Order: sequence, then structure tokens, then C-alpha cells
Amino acid sequence: MVDQNIQAPLSVDVERMMQYYYEAAEGGNVQAMYSLGAIYQKGISSIVSADIEKTVMYWEKAVAGGYTPALYNLAVIYANGQGNFKGDIGKAVSECSRLW
Repeated sequence: MVDQNIQAPLSVDVERMMQYYYEAAEGGNVQAMYSLGAIYQKGISSIVSADIEKTVMYWEKAVAGGYTPALYNLAVIYANGQGNFKGDIGKAVSECSRLW
């Protein structure tokens, strides 16, 4: 059985986790930028709302820092379209070509 009292401690831990990710990203850590993008892509319960614009922003920063896994994910968003980003195969191919 799931303990219903787990929500309060979890929300505090998520807020602390987000703070650590923000600080690491501001310090230039590309893996933290990538992780923030992933978190904003889906959101976390009622604590962090999904926000595709923030996802793209953090993944673009990660790519600029040389973190290629973010490049693939950006290409998928560009190809399929999500949020305010309309499907654009040309832009997706252009992004993917940066891998080679």
C-alpha cells in the first residue's frame, strides 16, 4: 500500500533537487542543463509544470556547451512539433547534421 503522507517530503526534495540543478546549470554544467530540459519536458507532479519552451532553452544551452544527447532530443521536438514549436523536418535534419 502506498503511504499517502509521502507527498510533503517528496515536494521538499524536488525543490531542493531543482535548486541544485539550477545552480549547476548556471555554473556551466551541461548535464544539469540537459536534466532541467528533461524535467520541464514532462514536469513533476504539481511541483514543476511542463514547459516545452524551457525544455528547448535548456537543451539549446546544453548543445552549445557540446552535450550532443540534447541535440537529438531537440531534433525530435523540431521534427514532430511540440508546444509552440511546429513540425519542421528541415530544421530537425539541420540539427542532426551537427552530429557528423
